Amino acid sequence: MFLTVCFLSRRSVIRLIVFFLTAVGSAPGFAKQESESDFFESRIRPVLVEHCYECHNSSNQAEAELALDWRQGIRTETEHGRSVVPGKPGESLLLKVIKHQVEGLEMPEGGVKLEPGVIADFEEWINQGAYDPREEPPSSEELEKVTSWDATLQARKQWWSFQPILKPELPEPNDWSNHPLDRFVYSRAQANQLDVSPKAEDAVLARRITFALTGLPPATEQLSAVASGELSIESLVDQCLESEHYGERFARHWMDLVRYADSHGSEGDPSIPNAFQYRDYLIRALNQDVPYRDLVREHIAGDLLAEPRINSELGIDESAIGPAHWRLCFHGFAPTDALDEKVRFTDDQINVFGKAFLGLTISCARCHDHKFDAISQADYYALFGVIGSTRPAMRDVRVDSQRGNAQAKLIETKEEIKSNLVVAWLERAKQLRREFLTQEEAMQNAAKGATEPNHVLFLWNQMQGHEGDPESWQANWKKLKRQWLEQKTNRDNERRTASDHWDLAKSDDLNAWFGEGFDFFQSRPPGQMRIAPTGPDVVSAIYPGGVYSGLLSDRLPGVLGSPRFEVDEKLTAWVRCVGGGQATARYVVQNYPRNGTVYPINELKNQNWHWQRFNLDYWQGDQVHLELATAKDAPLQVRNSDRSWLGVRDVVVRKTEAGSPTNYSMEQWEMILGSDRPSIPKSLADLGGRLCDEYESAIRAWAADELSDSQALLLNALLRDGMIPNTSRELPPVRELVLQYREIEKAMASPFRVPGVVEADSYDQPLMERGDHRRLKQPIPRRFLEAIDSTPYQTELSGRMELADDLFRVDNPLTARVIVNRIWLYLFGKGLVVTPDNFGRLGAKPTHPELLDFLATRMVDQGWSIKKMVRFLVLSKAWQQTSEVSPDSARIDPENRWVTHYNARRLDAESIRDAMVATTGQLDPKMYGPSFSPNSSSKRRAVYVRSQRNNLDRFLAVFDSPVPFATTGKRNTTNVPAQSLTMMNSPFVMELSKTWANSVKTEFAQASDQKKIEWMFEKGLGRPMKARELEMFMSYLESTRTLAESKQQQFDVLSKRHEQLIVQLSSILDPARKQLLAATGTKSVTSDSSSVLYRWDFSKGPKDVQSGSQLTLKSGAKIEDGALVLDGQSFALSSPIAEKIHEKTLEAWVQLDGLGQKGGGVVTLQDLDGNQFDSIVFAELGERQWLAGSNNHRRTLSFDGSMEDSGNGEPTHLAITFAADGTIVGYRNGVQYGHPIKKTGAIAFDANRSRIAIGIRHGNQTSQGRMLRGRVFDVRLHDRALSENEIAASFAGQPVVSQADVMAQLSDQNKGQVLRLNNLMEQTSVELQGLKETRPSLEPLARVAHAIFNLKEFIYVR
Repeated sequence: MFLTVCFLSRRSVIRLIVFFLTAVGSAPGFAKQESESDFFESRIRPVLVEHCYECHNSSNQAEAELALDWRQGIRTETEHGRSVVPGKPGESLLLKVIKHQVEGLEMPEGGVKLEPGVIADFEEWINQGAYDPREEPPSSEELEKVTSWDATLQARKQWWSFQPILKPELPEPNDWSNHPLDRFVYSRAQANQLDVSPKAEDAVLARRITFALTGLPPATEQLSAVASGELSIESLVDQCLESEHYGERFARHWMDLVRYADSHGSEGDPSIPNAFQYRDYLIRALNQDVPYRDLVREHIAGDLLAEPRINSELGIDESAIGPAHWRLCFHGFAPTDALDEKVRFTDDQINVFGKAFLGLTISCARCHDHKFDAISQADYYALFGVIGSTRPAMRDVRVDSQRGNAQAKLIETKEEIKSNLVVAWLERAKQLRREFLTQEEAMQNAAKGATEPNHVLFLWNQMQGHEGDPESWQANWKKLKRQWLEQKTNRDNERRTASDHWDLAKSDDLNAWFGEGFDFFQSRPPGQMRIAPTGPDVVSAIYPGGVYSGLLSDRLPGVLGSPRFEVDEKLTAWVRCVGGGQATARYVVQNYPRNGTVYPINELKNQNWHWQRFNLDYWQGDQVHLELATAKDAPLQVRNSDRSWLGVRDVVVRKTEAGSPTNYSMEQWEMILGSDRPSIPKSLADLGGRLCDEYESAIRAWAADELSDSQALLLNALLRDGMIPNTSRELPPVRELVLQYREIEKAMASPFRVPGVVEADSYDQPLMERGDHRRLKQPIPRRFLEAIDSTPYQTELSGRMELADDLFRVDNPLTARVIVNRIWLYLFGKGLVVTPDNFGRLGAKPTHPELLDFLATRMVDQGWSIKKMVRFLVLSKAWQQTSEVSPDSARIDPENRWVTHYNARRLDAESIRDAMVATTGQLDPKMYGPSFSPNSSSKRRAVYVRSQRNNLDRFLAVFDSPVPFATTGKRNTTNVPAQSLTMMNSPFVMELSKTWANSVKTEFAQASDQKKIEWMFEKGLGRPMKARELEMFMSYLESTRTLAESKQQQFDVLSKRHEQLIVQLSSILDPARKQLLAATGTKSVTSDSSSVLYRWDFSKGPKDVQSGSQLTLKSGAKIEDGALVLDGQSFALSSPIAEKIHEKTLEAWVQLDGLGQKGGGVVTLQDLDGNQFDSIVFAELGERQWLAGSNNHRRTLSFDGSMEDSGNGEPTHLAITFAADGTIVGYRNGVQYGHPIKKTGAIAFDANRSRIAIGIRHGNQTSQGRMLRGRVFDVRLHDRALSENEIAASFAGQPVVSQADVMAQLSDQNKGQVLRLNNLMEQTSVELQGLKETRPSLEPLARVAHAIFNLKEFIYVR
């Protein structure tokens, strides 16, 4: 196959200045301006070297047998013709392929077409005889020299975006405007034979300004003030810039750049805990006009700043929140190749960093030097090392000063408690001595159960049966000494022979680790005491040397991470630890933060010292580290416990085959059994005396802060085994001190947790050959882009701080240009560089390069203020032009590159939603805090919607809100049918239309229809109605009113007929049902024909009363006072259901814990994976409304039922029936809820492939937005759709009699009558359903509101 000229190049171009990168053309007859030699060397050879030599050379590769690196080669004949025919451009194949005139042979292959000026140079060169001094092909060495990366880099640095920013002279003044920006725009427009447009009307500008700066429509008061002249346009701009809504608007722009999301995506789509704090940080920072320079530096390394930005009102380090953006990446589920996953998510981070702040596609250099830009593969891995030298973390950004006073008071109070305890415990030691001497019965009984080596009476227990037999006594004592010595020796040997060992009581060992947490990360000497936070006990424990969280308060965070180590053989890590309150321990492979099949997370539940095991055999060849964290402080998989603590003494990594390390359970007896105590006690009394000596010695050593590990363990054993007093009742002197301590501790500032990263063991990332993580080459020093500075960072940390500084160095022209271009884009709708995320060769050149540099210079000179730049642009005449397009502009400049009018454009998705809510007067002003669920009817601003990667808000998505997987500097603006359908049919839009109409009818009760419509129109569009518009809307109102009345009349007639049929049917069936009920003589269901398949009556526990199968309670769910208690995190799952389920009824008695919750499931029938389900759901689509939930809402429509108002009151009885034809009917407290729905047919759940879930909408693990808070008393699953009467009977506590039993009681005549009535009822039901579907869903004035929302002008700004 003929391949012809390949212009792709990874290693090319020369030291010559490449004029073609900036050329716009050349005049014919080059000999008159420059010699043919100069022309070739400056305009032809550089292009050939850059784009051709790699694939078409005479040394090692000549695709299509074509070598373009010497004269004869470039004139070679091919099957498509000669490449270059001197003097004949039309016959030269080279010219045809660079002009893209040969289909399939367009060159450069895979790149952008060469610029017109470059093509013109080639055409002129061939036309003038194709002068070519290259008489011989170059040698390999010569070829390598001209195509080396150094040569390529120097050439590519000539691209416009890498050139220094120059402050241009202002163009000449003009009669249009003297605003500096306008002078640039006017000059360029005139140069292109175009006139600028006049200024838009003030009302138009008012709407344009508020949407641009706040994302909201102008308030009525603002429009009136502008119209009357009380409020100037300039003052309105200042008003908007000072509005808190400004920060919300521009934060949404920024969130697009960093692909903001509240979850990680993939299977399970786990939440990123507290991600919303990053969004709130952006809003605060932008409202405060934090300089762009400072804000970006915070994003890169805000946690490392020497002088961070402190928010004194919140008591937090704002700067430390910035690095949360590193954590917003996608994470796959349980990858078996962890390094591949690390490469993928680090590539994501590099991609976002490069595009967002530099406008460069750095991630394109992962596998090779960038094909078009001055970015080497080494650049990529230099940045990889910077980012890879950090670890995902949960950061507490509460400033220490918020806790300093409390810390001092707690330490002081703790010492007072300790002093009192020493006195009381020494006194108790004396009593113990007497009890040992007298061998009182209580002591004897206590010793009988002391069979564990760590019990305080263990030695007494072991020697008790040997007194009186000296030989046996001595032998047994020696055996105990041997046991102790063997354990100690084994421990010491294991430490010596381990692959890795860290004794965290030693500062040198701990210093190799990494830790986070207030007053946490330090080696503690033996004797640390933890005060019990609640309950009668004073002290929770006394510890040996180690590292501990919770010593002052177990509300404070603690995170501990080991150094990275390579799993080079089958290894197991062992951590000797204690913990509680849902603290966790895990191994981490290649910084992967999620859990999964081969990423276990262990909860620390044992308050006694134990070895936590981590088998690493699977991960041979990978790098891992160990991580322990308090409940809410793990990087991702947090637990819901406010009080949590942990402690670690030793960590050992050893061969798996070696088994568990020695437990050293006899360590506390070192002072008695140790080699320096050779004598043997003579009797139990003597042993008791020695024990008391050691007790007293340990207490005194504790008082003097001279405790040893063995003494600390012994003292804790006294405490744990109840041998010394430890309750406020037993210790009156400390009672008030403990209460005081707890009050101080409770008042201490709580953690302010945000996702982020921490510095860890920094390293230089080896370059990956062809991007393959299995083929590592030389390490690349951490540094910035070599096009700007290739000097390696001189730091032991990651280099993030240096990277942050490099973004704003004076010789880096990219950062300033990128941000002013973005601000221009946000305001004008199109950037001066129309590819805002790519300032490289595949991106566009600026339409106004001098203006771009003028703005960049101004941005720097004015302290990097975003608000000042916004104000400067908005007050220009260029921005305030009308959006009307002149004929000349439409003809000459249809894309408005020369800014001769304002770009009318559709509002973004969030502004459309917010505009509707604000127009109705329903906008919730609440700022900050957790996000609301997607697809909900919340009236908060859309910037606060939860961005759940696997469940994005459908309304926002249809209007092109970005999918959060990459930087989106410019959103797509589509025009698709789904948008119109959404505006016409969305329940949310319908609800807003109703709300608006109702508020208008209330507020303007005495006004005419015309006045109401005029007011609504002006409120929605920001301008008065025209006469023709008023005429059309009045006509529309009347026609909808007439149609509604007609449909209602038909509906009323049919409804009455349907009710009569129900009465007739009941007159036949009810007597038979009553006879059956009377025959049972009981209130319980005893009939074999009962429809109940499964029932959980929680007054009887978690077992199904039908089959005895047990529910599994998850995430803290508990049964209490006859109810399943759900806290919004917990839920319950049944075992697989043995039967196939098609028709069914779900039934439950539930008491909600608050009416503000959304989307929680009461009871669900789901497949085993939780993907396909039917559920009773609260407030997922409509506020405080019950819903039949289903997967992707396949079977879900609104019942249009009443809003729930029970709250924390009486339990509510709920039932939803699912008929075989797809009809779904809801019931509340025995009465039909709203109206039946039908969307598709019912689905079947196969036998042993489904289960019941309680407290969760669907799924098998806690997931935000699906969980219920409340108490569930009774749950039932029926194997058919119960009738209305059966539901009422069940609610009343009566037995449910099956329809078959009732029919069996009837005579043949009555059976026939029932069949006839049922058929008639079915017919009327179908007719009623048809009327419901065709009856207007909105009353007439609400239809007007709906029509205004659907006007194109409502969702456009002009």
